[in-house]
Amino acid sequence: MDPKYLSLVELLLSGAIGIGFCVWQYVSVSRSIAADKRKAADSPESAGHAVGEHHLDKG
Repeated sequence: MDPKYLSLVELLLSGAIGIGFCVWQYVSVSRSIAADKRKAADSPESAGHAVGEHHLDKG
C-alpha cells in the first residue's frame, strides 16, 4: 500500500479515537451534572425557590 494512504488511515483512526473520547467525556459530564442537580433538588436543604424570589416577613 502507498505510504500516503497508510498515513491517511492512521490519521482517520486517531481522529476517530479522539472524537470518541470527547463524546464519551461530554456524555459522562452531562450525566454527572444532571445527577447532581437531581440530588440537590431532592435534598431537604433546598429552599424550593430561587434566591430572591420570596418575600421576607415584615413582622
